[in-house]
Amino acid sequence: MVFISIPNATTLSIDVNPNTTTISAFEQIVHQRTNVPQPLLRYSLRAQNPSRVFHDSLLLSDLSVCRFSTVIIHVPLLGGDEGALPPRFPEEPVIWITVARLEEADGHTAMVWNTIEMCVETLQRGGVVIDREYWINAARVCERGRYVVTCKAIIKNFIGIGVDEEDRKRTWLADAEMSKKRGFIETARAIYEHSLTVFLNKKSIWLKAALLEKSHGSRASLDAFLRKAVTNVPQAEILWLMGAKEKLLAGEVTAGRATRGLCCDS
Repeated sequence: MVFISIPNATTLSIDVNPNTTTISAFEQIVHQRTNVPQPLLRYSLRAQNPSRVFHDSLLLSDLSVCRFSTVIIHVPLLGGDEGALPPRFPEEPVIWITVARLEEADGHTAMVWNTIEMCVETLQRGGVVIDREYWINAARVCERGRYVVTCKAIIKNFIGIGVDEEDRKRTWLADAEMSKKRGFIETARAIYEHSLTVFLNKKSIWLKAALLEKSHGSRASLDAFLRKAVTNVPQAEILWLMGAKEKLLAGEVTAGRATRGLCCDS
């Protein structure tokens, strides 16, 4: 028997053997009993600091949990009302966005992506109408607050919702251009990055993304981007020439000439 304490001051008992129960199995049981999504669970043994469990195969006993131990569950923003368990699937976008931002602030990049992915699944499963423009604006707001990972995760997961397949390229380029004009460079960059995962061989997208990097990135980031671009669209002469010009401007005359020569060879 292990006791769990959740943020609404409720304590539940779970009939498990710490010597045979893995963290993964324990998470599933806690999720079933509390309705808290597994990726949002945080654990703390009484009188210890909150800690994140990294190895699902660990046994509870490996964490010094014994029979009749109390495990405190920490759930960001999902504590529920007094006397009630947390909601099964929160459908307010602001909850998911805030959780993702908290994860980013704590340096938990993978959890940011997991949170936003779970958000999409939850909203769609709940039949919630997803307002694509709302989420693009949410990404911009996250960028303004310097939550770049959350911004990128939102764009990746929401940018394609409600867009017909034949309209994706045109729509996404327009979204990126609008974000760029309004000063949301990271949002525009995220849109281009996602677009290139779908349209890997589209020269026009590579070029627009390169121009964005030229205007708002570093010389090193532009060089790395152009190298990647010409690898994927070697027939795009303008990208080769852009790379050669940047090297010449940086004083790398030999490298610039070599790049220009490769352009002619391609």
